[in-house]
Amino acid sequence: MIQKFNAMKRMLIIMSALSLVMCTKAEPVKPQTEYSEQERPEQVRIRVMSSNIRSGQSDAGIQLWSYRKFAYMNMLSDTQPDIIGLQECNEEKVQTLSIASEYGLWRVPTYDGSVSNVTDDHLPPLVIMYRTSKFELLDKGVFYYNEADPSVPCHNPCGASGWQVRGSVWVKLQLKENGKIVYFFDTHYTHDPEEIIDPETGKKHYNIEERRKASLIAVEQMEKIVKEKDAAMFLVGDLNCSLADGATRNGPRSLEPLTEYMWSAREDAHSYDGAISFNGFTEYKNGKIGNIDHIFYRGAEALDFVTVNSPDYGVTYISDHYPVMCGFEI
Repeated sequence: MIQKFNAMKRMLIIMSALSLVMCTKAEPVKPQTEYSEQERPEQVRIRVMSSNIRSGQSDAGIQLWSYRKFAYMNMLSDTQPDIIGLQECNEEKVQTLSIASEYGLWRVPTYDGSVSNVTDDHLPPLVIMYRTSKFELLDKGVFYYNEADPSVPCHNPCGASGWQVRGSVWVKLQLKENGKIVYFFDTHYTHDPEEIIDPETGKKHYNIEERRKASLIAVEQMEKIVKEKDAAMFLVGDLNCSLADGATRNGPRSLEPLTEYMWSAREDAHSYDGAISFNGFTEYKNGKIGNIDHIFYRGAEALDFVTVNSPDYGVTYISDHYPVMCGFEI
């Protein structure tokens, strides 16, 4: 009788364990380091920033770079980011930023003209800046949102209504302090031009599926480029849609390939200031759909996500987007 009771007891324990396993939700395979309140000696904290620095052909007044540039440099001096992904960073702005000699700089290289209708001034003005005292540059590159061949720039990326060439610049870095490998991708997705009307609906066309295709290409390229399983990875940029979008712009669908592959720092960091990144050089009032500037990551721990919206750098708006920055432990 005792043997039978013990057998039944063992069976109940096994069934309970199986039930617990079946009811446990599987976590997505997006590696990140384990967080600890006490910083471990082998880990390093870095600050990652994304900033659309604004480049408009019809800029005037407070929009002009000549009006904003000193305030922007004050912001960099104050916030001290270790890696920055810049969008809309044309030659005029590169010349200003080069004054910050503590940073190395990588941008889309001069194009060889293989595609006759693409010239240098069509290429995406994307720039990565990294602190040379903290990182050693190991590799760098660029890819484009071209479904046929991501190594070749093209207009109307992934069939988007926006004419501009779009893509991503990237660097492979090594932290000097602990040897950790870091991959950093900087990108800018296509926007929704006001004048484009969908012939089927008669309404404004939103590049939802086109941005989704860009996300798919970005994930595919990152998987090809990143060889080390334990590397930290970041993708930042103005993605022209928000994870808070409704059905009209549907950012959650456009960005789904990224959110399945990586973590969103704004959503997953241990703290977030609640501010909105887009401002349009005015007091933006449309709430969370203005959070179109993103930091995605893998293989790191997101600590504090902040929106750099202080008016104390010399002008009220240093750009029509506030920079976003997150501290990480890697």
